Amino acid sequence: MPMTTPTLLVLGRAEVEACLDWESLMRSQRAALIAVSDGTAVLPARLLVPGADDQVAFCYAARLSPESPAVSKFGCVSPRNLTVGLPTISAVVTVLDDTTGFPRALLDGSAITEQRTAAASAVAIATLLPGVGPRTEVVVIGAGVQAAAHIRVLHEALGVRRFSVGGASAEEAEAFVERHGSALPDVTITPLRSRDETARATRAATLVITCTSSRTPVIENEWISDDTLVVSLGSFAPDRCEVPTALVGRAVTVVDSRPDALTDAGCVVGAVAEGLLTESDITEIGDLLRGVAALPIGGPILYNTIGVGTQDAAAALSVLEVAATRGIGRSIAL
Repeated sequence: MPMTTPTLLVLGRAEVEACLDWESLMRSQRAALIAVSDGTAVLPARLLVPGADDQVAFCYAARLSPESPAVSKFGCVSPRNLTVGLPTISAVVTVLDDTTGFPRALLDGSAITEQRTAAASAVAIATLLPGVGPRTEVVVIGAGVQAAAHIRVLHEALGVRRFSVGGASAEEAEAFVERHGSALPDVTITPLRSRDETARATRAATLVITCTSSRTPVIENEWISDDTLVVSLGSFAPDRCEVPTALVGRAVTVVDSRPDALTDAGCVVGAVAEGLLTESDITEIGDLLRGVAALPIGGPILYNTIGVGTQDAAAALSVLEVAATRGIGRSIAL
């Protein structure tokens, strides 16, 4: 049987974005999180490569199941990019053919990372905060691409309308509101200009989202009431701890992957080291999604996500399905 020449489908950022929508992304992320918890996924440990200027390069690789294509994402978190007007996260995603193992597609990973992360948060929020909607008061700490993506998905998929946003300074928060405040109809985004304003808004909020790369907490345990859900994205490495360990120990703690959280999520690692949290205290969101675990009652809820490779795999395969249907992207011979 004659061999065909393998080809590689290449999709840039605009092409990837044309293949993404919140409904399909949330569906893919639900499947990705369940695959982690039910043991279907093939999920090796991720690789972190620290660099200068607070950079952290990362590599995720996964299969949604042993029969699924292998997908890897290689990228970097570069906090200093904010000073030159570039996104702090950049990446490329490679999908291998599930039969030959040859590279099948190369995709811009920035849009996938931004949107799959926000979509997965929306899945978790809808599960952990069933009443989320127009009356929900949301505080977002962080003024980068993840803050914007989370506001979009919470509004467009879950109907949230009221947000307060805090950054590293009053100017950063105000600049965020100026950039994004008029982009969504029927949405109010209020800048938090001081620590006192942030504390007051956080105490009144039902949902608090932290999406920074901070090594130290950006909120205080005392700011969080017992009926608040905190979603932390920035404790993605052992030395990143954007929420206080005291809050982790006090809260009902939910994660995307228990083994990864115990080694890589800075706030979880710290809480365990201080004797405030044990492995048995941690619930995986996938177990809640598939109905094999119940959420403990009492205290605030913390959902800490470091991101797992199955999320990228599910999102990338969803993109490729749409691209094939619409004829998006260009193929090159290998």
